[in-house]
Amino acid sequence: FDLVRTKHPDPTLNCVDWIAAWTRVGGAVARASTTEAAYKEINGLIEMLGESHMHAWPPAAPGERGARSSGPRGRPDIEFVVTPRGARLAGARARARGVAGRWIVAVDGAPLGVWMGRAQAVHGTRDVVRRRRALDEALSCDVGNSHTLTHAPSHTPSDLGAQPIIEIPCEPVSGPTLSFGHLRDIDASVHHTYMPSAHTGIVTFRAWMLPMVPRIRAAVDALRRQGMKRLIFDLRGNPGGVGAMVIPVGRMLLRETTSMGTLTLRDHVQELKVFGDAAAFDGAVTVLVDEATASTSEIFAAGLRDLGRASVIGAETSAGMALPSIIERLPDGGAVQLVVGHHASPGGGAPEGDGLPLDHQLRVVDRDFQEVDDPVLRAAIAWRKAR
Repeated sequence: FDLVRTKHPDPTLNCVDWIAAWTRVGGAVARASTTEAAYKEINGLIEMLGESHMHAWPPAAPGERGARSSGPRGRPDIEFVVTPRGARLAGARARARGVAGRWIVAVDGAPLGVWMGRAQAVHGTRDVVRRRRALDEALSCDVGNSHTLTHAPSHTPSDLGAQPIIEIPCEPVSGPTLSFGHLRDIDASVHHTYMPSAHTGIVTFRAWMLPMVPRIRAAVDALRRQGMKRLIFDLRGNPGGVGAMVIPVGRMLLRETTSMGTLTLRDHVQELKVFGDAAAFDGAVTVLVDEATASTSEIFAAGLRDLGRASVIGAETSAGMALPSIIERLPDGGAVQLVVGHHASPGGGAPEGDGLPLDHQLRVVDRDFQEVDDPVLRAAIAWRKAR
């Protein structure tokens, strides 16, 4: 109660009568028969504020999903693409297994709809975002563990029990990792690829952490030496990180001093001011997003687009979860994520809620999944090359 009251950027708490609300919920929390029931009441209170990046987690019991383990965090040995209808297996591993394009219908025996029901509730969350969050949670893992995955030719098979199952091992994160606060073993690798036929460079990274800035700069510089004329920042699946990182990365693309937006905190307004670099890359820039592109990634994309410096494209709009936040440990061992600021892009807009409007929505069809490892990226390169 006090953490939200004292740290939320709006002293009126979005015009919610917080004391009255807590008076009602506090009694229900005290009467709750289990810790999970108590936290359900607490999250009901938090949801009254109608914002993302706010949720409370109970302490995880030993052996329970979500409990901290002594082993390193890993990632499932499979990739997928989420659509409004469901989630489809994609990528080189899926093609090698002969399941590319198949629909994910259950994880560890639980139908995808069950996982969606368990996924963290966020006010106004679109189904496609909730589906992605549910799969990310369902397939989270420690190295050495595995999941079973049921797949089908349709996203709504008539007989779930008759569908084939594959085992998905949890593989180590290759390359460098970082830990920050309550987050651990974050993939800190930066990848770049040059497509000579399209004079297009692609830079991919999965989190925004300050030690990664030199790696991103090195990737952009390497692509420029190869003759890059067009640059795609592939931020699909990038949930964000340190918001201030948009400044040094933005400077790689902006020759004039400008602002990439503002963060309104409880007691001050922070401008994301970028001092121009006369040697910055001045070719065409595209930001590729999906339903898991959130937070700092959305702030970066919105800032560049409002400045006329980048186009934002994707098969799906971004998550719409672009609020600065912190995670606080609670006395019982649980944790709560708190919004501490509101973001506005240079044009005064904000991706919070509906996500970033797309300058172009990419389309993929069934055969694309069998033909290439990444049909969405192929479509993005083709779109960028045509302009």
